Amino acid sequence: MVPRDNIVPTEGSLAMAASKPQQTVVFILGTAHSGSTLLSLILGSHPQAFAVGELSNLPDFFDQGRSICDICESNCDFWQGRFSRQELQRLTACLWNQRLHPAIPLSVERQVRSFLGRDQIFRPYSQIFAKLPGDPRLIVDSTKTLYWIRQQLKLPEFKAPWGRSTLQPKLLHLVRDGRAVLASTLRRQPQTSVASFSRKWLQRIQESEAFFAGFPVADRYCLRYEDLATDPQATLQHLGQFLGLTMTEDQLRYWENDHHFISGNTGTRSLIMKYRQKYRQSSPPKAPLNLPASGAATPPVTSTTPTPAHPEPHTPGDRGTHGPSRAYNLYAEEVGFQIKLDLRWHRELSAEHLETFQRLTGTANAPYAWDPP
Repeated sequence: MVPRDNIVPTEGSLAMAASKPQQTVVFILGTAHSGSTLLSLILGSHPQAFAVGELSNLPDFFDQGRSICDICESNCDFWQGRFSRQELQRLTACLWNQRLHPAIPLSVERQVRSFLGRDQIFRPYSQIFAKLPGDPRLIVDSTKTLYWIRQQLKLPEFKAPWGRSTLQPKLLHLVRDGRAVLASTLRRQPQTSVASFSRKWLQRIQESEAFFAGFPVADRYCLRYEDLATDPQATLQHLGQFLGLTMTEDQLRYWENDHHFISGNTGTRSLIMKYRQKYRQSSPPKAPLNLPASGAATPPVTSTTPTPAHPEPHTPGDRGTHGPSRAYNLYAEEVGFQIKLDLRWHRELSAEHLETFQRLTGTANAPYAWDPP
């Protein structure tokens, strides 16, 4: 556990974050293997956004002495470079709901600090905003679990009793065909019981749908993973309108941008690390994506648009002999950064798997089913 005697509450630069209006935290809600890492990194590539990853894992990582960032792995410019150890202790204590002082109940200290206007220490997202350079407007938390999101929405930065809430929460429900989620789960954990998975998936979907329905309409958005994978440009524009940001070309080349991500899909993160190792000093030419301005007509998506869905091994190509676009596309093919909707469940799930899933989930998957024409 984090030692409590060294946790000394200080206000410092947190007041700056607390005074900034219109900063947003978008919580991604969904099941595992639904593309949340990909979505988070694309959103986090906006110059005014930061993809924090699965923030719920930060306390455990810090307590275990392991790297918080799963992309930098060690000597992270953000988590180790911008936060002192004491600040990380305070952040961990807040996320773990620990007492700051052994003799004072946490609920009492929260009430007193809130009344006095000195509750910044109980505002973890504001602490992160305060460390971001420039004019940050968005933090993306991809923890995904309903329990975590509910707990965070109780924080004073979202719901202060004296009207001092400073951050706007938004909910992004990321959904995917349950059969594809089942196949992805079996691929990684072959011992998984299909019946057990189906029951858990059904419960999580039903609870998520109910929570989503009760969220303010203007602050919620339901996104299909399949839409992101098949039409990333149009999807990105719609998300920009929802989040109040003008999306940029560079976001679809998320691997070229700096990220300090906690947990997430191993394959997607490994592609970023591979890019850093190979091209950090001399990046490959960028092919123009012609991404429209927010609200403009969306051009058709071509097969060369470099937005990945699921990485696959490729044979290295000969870069640099056919112009910038050719070189860039060969690099994208080499490391798996091509658009590819993953429909492997069609060949990986047996008739027995499908029958069990259908029998136990009924019609719950109907709104999310994605069958090729």
